[in-house]
Amino acid sequence: MSSSIPLFDKLNSNNYNTWNGDMEAWFRAQALWRIVSGVSKPSTVSATPKEGEEDKLEAWQLKADKAAGIMWLIDNTQRVHFRGIKDDPLKMWVRFARSATPFCCGLLRVVWRL
Repeated sequence: MSSSIPLFDKLNSNNYNTWNGDMEAWFRAQALWRIVSGVSKPSTVSATPKEGEEDKLEAWQLKADKAAGIMWLIDNTQRVHFRGIKDDPLKMWVRFARSATPFCCGLLRVVWRL
């Protein structure tokens, strides 16, 4: 599994659909898509941790850090959108969409509020 930054065109106002598909495929290849898409949630740890709970949470946090770090490094012109959320890959992913997609549809505004 490669850990390098993807080598396709950077996100811009004209290529969101292509870029989005390429990024999703790349994150899937890195086993990070479930974190980025919000499907995978962090494990909970009991007040008195059971065996393996802390390890599962740590593994999830490491993947989330990797995904967030990749999004930070992809394009330095997008970093302005990540103030206060650079530890949350799901919110970062949504901000990518906001930065490249015009708000022409009220439904999109509702869905993308985070």
